[in-house]
Amino acid sequence: MMLTYLTRQISPDTRWPARIQQLLDEYPDIPHKPMGFPNDWQARLEQLEPVTVSNTQQGG
Repeated sequence: MMLTYLTRQISPDTRWPARIQQLLDEYPDIPHKPMGFPNDWQARLEQLEPVTVSNTQQGG
């Protein structure tokens, strides 16, 4: 989750989240929990969005 968030901050057009999801779908027998994925990782992944100036507060 954190890698997806950070990757999208650096490169909003990244395909990495879709690629990792494709790999996990391709190999369903590999357990996700030991890799640190929470049970609801797909729902959480969909909720992530890149941070932009318009949706953050500017400190001052």
